[in-house]
Amino acid sequence: MAEAHFTFDPPRSLFIAIENWVGQIALRDPVGVKNKYDIEVVGFVETPRLSTISDIAVRDDVAYLVGDSQLVIMTAAYDCYWFPITTATLPFAPQDVELEGDRLYVGGISDGELLIEAFNLAALPAVESLGSLALPPALWSVVGDQLLTYDEQRATVTVTDVADLGAVTTRDVPLPLDPAWQLIGRPQLVDDTLSLVVIDKGVGSIAGLLEPEPTLAWHELPPYYSPGGSHTAQANTLFVVFTWADADRYNSSVWVSMRDKPGPLKEIPLYPHYPVHHYYAISDDIV
Repeated sequence: MAEAHFTFDPPRSLFIAIENWVGQIALRDPVGVKNKYDIEVVGFVETPRLSTISDIAVRDDVAYLVGDSQLVIMTAAYDCYWFPITTATLPFAPQDVELEGDRLYVGGISDGELLIEAFNLAALPAVESLGSLALPPALWSVVGDQLLTYDEQRATVTVTDVADLGAVTTRDVPLPLDPAWQLIGRPQLVDDTLSLVVIDKGVGSIAGLLEPEPTLAWHELPPYYSPGGSHTAQANTLFVVFTWADADRYNSSVWVSMRDKPGPLKEIPLYPHYPVHHYYAISDDIV
């Protein structure tokens, strides 16, 4: 489970990719956590075309998986589960996939560069590449026609206009970061927001990176937070993981906050489930 990947196709399909298997969980709309019949584990299927799935995205019952050097597109509808549509070989080992508008973006590291290739979703089942970019290694995200990459060394986000992949333009966005801050784990870049965990300060969320003036909101960490913890981010939610063991004592918790709202995180105790590796929000009020 350490390398699981999640994606949600609203309103009722949650997908989990583990190794080269994909599981589907069907949720009633609306879903209630107290009724076990509102959550149905449909099952897991193996994807023989991939030895390991490195990322997954699903939209409108179509699944986009990447791994090895492959892009695999499949039907993920509840009544036509996991029927292959098409496959394409990529010139690099893909690590991330992102859907934005009528495009599919696939990115990976090759020869010390971040390679990102854009595909035209309107051309399916044909796989039509719209072009590719070679950039310094970085966290990346796409919002509209803007590609954001985060350079940890320069504490800068670079915004690349990808509306025309044959004539891209770039600009840098300085971040309100202090070089003296001690970070825990890696920052997270999701949409146009960067989040990071800073010792003695908490979780910082820098939102509106495409706006004239990005805003920084702080989320207070509990005083007993372990520096060995980590955090993950989604479009609207921040998670901070807390798992520890000491002799015969164990604990699993996750602290949650809405990404762009300052204030303390709220704890969800999960023990006796231990350890718990992953957290995913399917709405603003259900994790």
